[in-house]
Amino acid sequence: MKITYRNPLFAVALLLVAILSLSLGCNEERRPPTLPGTHPASWMDPSSADFHGTVILTTGISSCRVCHGSDLSGGKVGIGCDKCHGPGKGTTCVRCHGGIDNNTGAPPKSLRGYTSTDSIPVGAHTMHLSLSAIADSFSCSVCHIVPMYTWDSAHLDFNTVTGKGTPDSVAEVIFHGLAVAAGATWNHTNATCRLTYCHGNFVGGDTANAPIWNAHDQAACGSCHDVGAHPANLKGLHPLHAAGFGLKCADCHANVVDTSLGVVTPQLHVNGRLDTLVADNSKCLVCHAPGTAACTRCHGGIDNQTGAPPKGLRGEIAASTLAVGAHTVHLEGGAIAGPQRCGDCHLTYTSVVDSGHYDIDSVAEVVWGGYANRNGGANWNRDTRTCGSTYCHGNFVGGKVADSPDWTASAQADCGSCHDVGTDPSELQGIHGLHITSFGLTCNDCHANVVDAGNAVIDRSLHVNGAIDTLAANPSVCANCHAPAPASCTYCHGGIDNQTGAPPKGLRGETATTTIAVGAHTKHMNGSALAGPLRCRDCHLSYTLVTDTGHFAIDSIAEIVWGNFANRNGGASWNRSAKECASTYCHGNFSGGVSTNTPVWTSASQAACGSCHDVGINPSQLLGQHSKHAGEGVACYQCHFATLNTSDQISDPSAHVNGINNVQFWTGTGSWNATSKSCSPPSGSGCHGSENWYL
Repeated sequence: MKITYRNPLFAVALLLVAILSLSLGCNEERRPPTLPGTHPASWMDPSSADFHGTVILTTGISSCRVCHGSDLSGGKVGIGCDKCHGPGKGTTCVRCHGGIDNNTGAPPKSLRGYTSTDSIPVGAHTMHLSLSAIADSFSCSVCHIVPMYTWDSAHLDFNTVTGKGTPDSVAEVIFHGLAVAAGATWNHTNATCRLTYCHGNFVGGDTANAPIWNAHDQAACGSCHDVGAHPANLKGLHPLHAAGFGLKCADCHANVVDTSLGVVTPQLHVNGRLDTLVADNSKCLVCHAPGTAACTRCHGGIDNQTGAPPKGLRGEIAASTLAVGAHTVHLEGGAIAGPQRCGDCHLTYTSVVDSGHYDIDSVAEVVWGGYANRNGGANWNRDTRTCGSTYCHGNFVGGKVADSPDWTASAQADCGSCHDVGTDPSELQGIHGLHITSFGLTCNDCHANVVDAGNAVIDRSLHVNGAIDTLAANPSVCANCHAPAPASCTYCHGGIDNQTGAPPKGLRGETATTTIAVGAHTKHMNGSALAGPLRCRDCHLSYTLVTDTGHFAIDSIAEIVWGNFANRNGGASWNRSAKECASTYCHGNFSGGVSTNTPVWTSASQAACGSCHDVGINPSQLLGQHSKHAGEGVACYQCHFATLNTSDQISDPSAHVNGINNVQFWTGTGSWNATSKSCSPPSGSGCHGSENWYL
C-alpha cells in the first residue's frame, strides 16, 4: 500500500521525526517509521487509509513487535493490543468486522468494508447467526475457529510468531459440531458448502444439495429434503405413509411444521435430531388399533397375527433376510420348544403412536427380555446375524454356552445344538455322567415327561421353559440301585463312615472333610463325645425314594433347608462361600448361648467345649442365676449331673444339645420344677433350705 501525503510541510515534519527516531536508536524495521505517540492522527480512524488495522492487514505485525513487544502485550512503550481489544473493552469482534446487523462479530461489515450479501465476505452470515423462520441461530464456531483475543494465534493469517506472511483476511471454514457430517466441505472459489448436516447430509436428506453462500433463497423449504414430490427419498416409513396413505409432514411432525409446511418451532428444525408429534392419533388408529393385531399392518401377518415378520417393513418375506429370519419359528414354536414372546428380544408397544416405537432407520433394536437373558450376557451381533449367550440357546448349567445360532440360517435348533445328547455326557455336569456313561441311561429314562425314547420332544411346554423337568420313565430302573431311604442313599453319597447316606463320599467322589461335600457330615451323623447324632432333615430336605420330586437338581448341590431342631430359635443361616452356618440352636443360638458362633463346616474343633456357651470364664453370659452360683463356687455338674460327671465332662451326650435344659442335682433328693423354674434343694445341701431358686 502506498501512502501519499499532499502537504509538503507535513511530509518534511515526518522526515524529521524519522531522522529523530533513528538518532534515538529505534529499529530500522519499523513500518510506518514512527515513535509511540507519533503515529498519524488517523492511525485510530477506521475510515482512514492510515488506520492501524488497514496497515497491519497490508504489511503484517512484524514492525509492531519492535515497540509493543513480541507478544503485543505492551513492550517498551507499555501499550498492548489488549488496551483496546481485551475482554470488556467494548472493541471485540464488531470493531473490525460485523456490528451492522447484529453484535455477533459476523459481517456485515467485512474487513474490507463489504456490506452486501452478494459478496463472499458477507454472504449469509446474518441468516445463520439470527433466528430465522425455519431454524434457530447458529454460533460462529459451527463454521469457524473463534479466537478469544484479537492477537490469538491463527486469528491473523500471517505467522503470529514472526509477524511475517501475506495476509489474505479470509476466515477459513473449519466445520464443528452440528455442521460436521461425513465429507462436509467448503469451496471458496465456488462459494458453496457440501455434505453438511444442516443442508441435507442426513438419512433421507438431499446429500447433493450445495447451497451458494452469497446467493439468495438457499434454504427454501424442500432444498434439504423432500416435502412431497418424491417421498421415497425420505426413506424409512416415509414412502408408505406419505405416498401410500397421503399423510402430510404435519401429521407426524406437528411440533415442527404446520399443515402448510410452515415451521412452527424453528428450534426443533435443523437441530440434530428427529422431533415427532402425532397431530391426530385417530389417523394412526385407522390402520393401527391397539394390541398385536394392529402390528400386522406394517410387519407380520403372513405366517401369523403376532406382528412378527414376514413380511418385513420393506416387504421382505424370505427367512434369509435379516428382517424376517427365524421370527416365525420363535413366535409359533417348533418341534422342540413352545412359542416365545416378542418381549424376549424386543421392546414392545401397545399402540403405534407410543413413544420410542419407530425411528428413521426402521430397525427393531434387540433389547433382551428376562427369559432370554435369565443367566446374563445375552448379546446380538447384527453384522454376523448371530445371537450369543442366550438361555434358550445354551447359556445354562450343562449347556453349550458358546452356541451362537445364525438368525437367517436354517436348522439352528437341532437337538443337541444347545446341550449334549449322548456324545459327551460329562458336558451336562451334575450326575449325568454317572447315569449315562456308567449305567447307560438315556434322556428319556429321567426326563420321560419331556422326551421319548428316541429323544423327540413330546411336550414342548416342558422344554426350553426355564426349569428342569424330571420324571422317571420306569421307577424300577432306579430301584435297581436306589432302594427306599436311607440305605439306598449310600449308593451315590455316604456309606463309608456309616449307612446314613451322608458323605463321605460326595457325589463326585470326595472323601476329605476339607471338601464342602463332605465336611462335618460324619461328626453330625455319628455324634461325638459332646452330643448325640443328628438327623439329615435337621439341615436338609429328605426323601424316601431317589425319584421323589425335588430330590436332585442339575447342580447336584444339596440345598440347606433348616429343620425345627437346628432352627428352633429362628434365624439359622448358611453361607456357602464362607462355608459357615450361623444362629443355629446347636451352635449357640439359645438363651445364654454364644449366638454369634459361626462354625466352619470344613474345619476341625468347631464344637470344642465352651464354643457354644461359657464354661467358667464369664458366667454372666449364661444369664439367670448362673453368675451368682458359679461365682460362689457351684460347679456345673452340681446342677446338671444328668449331663456331666464330677469333672464337668460330658457323661451322657444324649442329655447335651438335645433341645432341653437337663437339671439334676448331684446329691440328695432335691428337685427342679421346669414350669416355675424353681428348685427345691436337697436337704443338707447347704443351698437354700426350702426356699425356691428362681432362674
